[in-house]
Amino acid sequence: MEIETYMWILWLVLFVVALAIEAIGTDLVSIWFAAGAMVALILSLIPGVSWWIELIVFMVISIATLCCFRPLVHKYMRRNLVDSNVDEMVHKKGILV
Repeated sequence: MEIETYMWILWLVLFVVALAIEAIGTDLVSIWFAAGAMVALILSLIPGVSWWIELIVFMVISIATLCCFRPLVHKYMRRNLVDSNVDEMVHKKGILV
């Protein structure tokens, strides 16, 4: 029994767990790993692909999406936040009476 035969199950479970964790919170923590798991799942369905290649692709895709897209999405999601009075005073000089 080769490990490559059952790797698709691991990637599917990892994909579902990452999506479930993401559904619970709003911080965009695990969606990037779900993307890597999805690519690795598709790759695992191709005959003859080794498990270590799938693992490397999972890590590369997960890290790349985390580093590239998280700042953009985070900036987009925080676009509608309004600073309070105290937040507008940061880095300004004032006189204490």
